[in-house]
Amino acid sequence: MRRQVTNLLAMVLSFCSLCEGSMAQSWNSASASPSAEQSGSGTVVPLNIVPHPERSPVEIVRSIMTLQDQVVSGKKPVETAMPKIMSQMADHLLAQNPDVWKDPKNIEALITYLLSGGQSRVAKKILEIDTLPSEQRNLLEAVYAYITGHKTRAENLLATVDPQTLSALLGAHVALIKALLVAESDPAKAISYLDTARILAPGTLIEEAALRREIFLADSANKLSKFVFLSRQYIRRFHNSVYFDNFYKHFSAAIIHLGLADNVEQVAKLDDLIAEMKPGEQARIYLAIAYKSLINGRLPVASFVLAKASALTRETSSTPDQYKLYQASVDFLAGHAEKGLNTISQLDESNLTALDISLAHTILEIGGAIQSLDHESHSAQHAHAQPDASLVDHDDIQDLGELATRSIEATDRVLRGENL
Repeated sequence: MRRQVTNLLAMVLSFCSLCEGSMAQSWNSASASPSAEQSGSGTVVPLNIVPHPERSPVEIVRSIMTLQDQVVSGKKPVETAMPKIMSQMADHLLAQNPDVWKDPKNIEALITYLLSGGQSRVAKKILEIDTLPSEQRNLLEAVYAYITGHKTRAENLLATVDPQTLSALLGAHVALIKALLVAESDPAKAISYLDTARILAPGTLIEEAALRREIFLADSANKLSKFVFLSRQYIRRFHNSVYFDNFYKHFSAAIIHLGLADNVEQVAKLDDLIAEMKPGEQARIYLAIAYKSLINGRLPVASFVLAKASALTRETSSTPDQYKLYQASVDFLAGHAEKGLNTISQLDESNLTALDISLAHTILEIGGAIQSLDHESHSAQHAHAQPDASLVDHDDIQDLGELATRSIEATDRVLRGENL
C-alpha cells in the first residue's frame, strides 16, 4: 500500500509541475526595449536628467542614455520615475517648431525616444508634418507601427532596413525590434540581430535587453554552450541591473529545460557560474532547482542543491520557509514522513508562493492518508482481525483516488489564479 501511495504522490507532483509551467513569468512576453510601466509619483529625480523644454530633440533624448545607464547600474528609483520623465519629454517634443523635424538627426532622436519606452502620441503627431525627410519618415512609420502593436506592418517596413547603416544607438534599437519580430519564425536570424544590437550599443540597456532575450532564444533552441556563455556574460556585466530578477527566474527554469540538473554531477558543474552571483541570488537559484527536482522526482539533486542553499542562507542570516518546505518534502519522500509532515504543518503560508502552498497541501494530504492507513493496520493487528484483503485494498485505493482528484482540482485552481 505504501508503494501505491508513493506512486500516487509522484503522479500528483507531476500535476504540480504543470501548474508551475503555467504560472511562471513568461520571458517571451517581456518587453525587449527598456519600458516604463510603473507610476513615478513621489519619486525624486535629479534635476540634471530632466530635459529642459528649450533643448533640441537630440539634446532631450540624449538624457535618456543617462537614465538608462542608471537603470543598468541598479537605480530602481530612476526606473520608477521613467513614466513621468517620458511624459515630460513627450510634451517638450510636441512643443518643438515643426521646422525642427526637417533635420534627420532630430527624427532619429525621436525614434530613439519611442524605442526607449516613449509615448506613441508624439510619433502620431509628428507624422502629420509634410516636410519630414522621406527616409526618416519611413523608419518613423515602422517604429510607430511596432509600438502600437501592428507587427506585420512594422516587419514589412523594416524589411530592407539594415541596422548597421544607421547611427550606432538607433541601429541597435532597430536590430532589437527586428529580432523580436522574427523570433518565433526564424530564431537563428533573431539571434543574429541580437548580436548586432549588442555590438552596436555595448554597456547600455539595449545590450542588457538583447542579452537577456538571446539567452531565452538559446534555451528555446537547446543551444547549451551558447546559453552558458551568454548567461556568464550577463551575470558579469549586468548583475546590478533592475531587470536581474527577470534573468535569474528564467535562468533557473532553463537549467531544468536544458537538462543541466538531471543529476548531481551536472549541477556541480554549474557551481562556478552560479558563484558569480550574490549569495542571496545563488540561494534563490538553488531553491528554484530544488523545487523543479522535487516535482520531477530527482531527490539526490534536490538534496544536493538544498545543502548549497542552506550554506548560503546561513551566510545571509536567513532561512526562508521555502527552504524549510523543500527540505521537509525531501525528508518525507526519503522515508522520514513524521519529521517532514511536522515541519510543513508549522510553516507560515503567507511566506510561500501559491505553487509552494499547493505542494505543501498535497504532501500533507497524502501524509495524512498514509498515517490513517498505518493506524487502521495497527488497529486490525491489535484486534487480531483478519479482514478481507481485497476489500481493504479496494477501499484504500478509492480513498486515494479521491485524494488525487482533490489534489488535481487544487492544481487546477492554481492554474486559474484562484486562491487555494
